[in-house]
Amino acid sequence: RLWNRYYDRGDSSVEFPSETFAIKRIFNCPDMPLHHEYFLEPFYEALLKLCGAIEPHARHVECVALGAGACATEIRWKEAQG
Repeated sequence: RLWNRYYDRGDSSVEFPSETFAIKRIFNCPDMPLHHEYFLEPFYEALLKLCGAIEPHARHVECVALGAGACATEIRWKEAQG
């Protein structure tokens, strides 16, 4: 939903293959600019830190600007202790 606050089209989804791994996708946005992940990755990492995650790391693995059907970012982190 955050995506739609800043962009007037496209959709996003997130899936959680495990408790410390998420895949964030942005789709139906065919004119996605190249290197948009430089804006999004730090945001994802900061949001997870605010939620207590340790060492979050986001990595853009698919991009519409490079011909993929959707943009996908893998996000991994460690759980907070105690």
